[in-house]
Amino acid sequence: MCQIIIKPKGKLLSIENLDIAQSKNKDGQGVMWYNEDEGKMHWFKTLDYDVFKDIIINQVKHHVAVVHLRWASKGGITAENLHPFKTSHGAMLCHNGTLSSWGNDTISDTQEFSETFRKLNIDWEASATKTLISHIIGTAYNKIVVMKPNGHVIIFNENLFIEEDGILYSNTSHHKPVAYTPPVANSPIYSRSYYTERFKDNVKRYADYDDDYDIEKYLTSISDKVKVFVYGSLKSGKMNNGLLGSATFLGKATAIARWAMVDNLGGSTYPYVLGKHYNGEFIVGEVYEVDSDTKEVLDILEGVPSHYMEDEIYVQYADGRTDKAVIYTLASTTTKPSLVYGYDKNKFIEEW
Repeated sequence: MCQIIIKPKGKLLSIENLDIAQSKNKDGQGVMWYNEDEGKMHWFKTLDYDVFKDIIINQVKHHVAVVHLRWASKGGITAENLHPFKTSHGAMLCHNGTLSSWGNDTISDTQEFSETFRKLNIDWEASATKTLISHIIGTAYNKIVVMKPNGHVIIFNENLFIEEDGILYSNTSHHKPVAYTPPVANSPIYSRSYYTERFKDNVKRYADYDDDYDIEKYLTSISDKVKVFVYGSLKSGKMNNGLLGSATFLGKATAIARWAMVDNLGGSTYPYVLGKHYNGEFIVGEVYEVDSDTKEVLDILEGVPSHYMEDEIYVQYADGRTDKAVIYTLASTTTKPSLVYGYDKNKFIEEW
């Protein structure tokens, strides 16, 4: 997913945070910074992390800077595809996310995007530019940071960043991994009665089953691993399915409750599940059983908790078994209700 770190002048970037983030984004790194004494912007990018860290410590430390750690989604792992990229009016650009209609197997999406806007000679601070960029990248996933030659930093989708001690992070990949604790079999939280009651409530509110539906007969046993219901780019044959290489595929499944899923939120080319809704669809996806390491990778990809958040979903496999899994839904809890009710029911999709 990559990570962008925006460090104001006077703030010190934690090298420990940088090391953790780089361990999860190993496909190269770059930085752009403004030296106030010289009145000049600089940039540096390399595939050698030790060299990069030396630049951060000895040259960037006290200046306003934008760091980019790459996790390649498009384009080869080459120096040419490292951020930042030259763009219009002498500015440099970093991007976190994926622009699906840009780039190819050789050239990254951000490289093509930056070059296109360089040729257009775009004024990055014009209101028309902000409208255009918002239309291209959407408002819920992609993040773009531009530094002008005078050191002024322009952030698109700034609300998606996380602020910690005055430094902005585009996601949480700089956080230490949290050890996974398996459920305790005898704990009330993980008991069969707990799941049964939650499942009954779910069915009564959102599905069309009879009151005498035999939940105990179909409720599957609790696993010591995490089950994840995936849709979109994580499904079999899709772009990000490779991240599930170590996971166990449990099968294609259909949600028991109705969920509101859309494929055009904010101009995005990815689907979003907004939440449960009676006008939604019994969405179709795939269920995988993942270990804690794979779960952490998925959380980084989905930008938990700023981009997506975790919810729970009950699903049914083709053979009639039912199961409970984690589903990633849009994290903007303040806007989700209005988004759900703002959509015509005919625009909700069943599968992507």
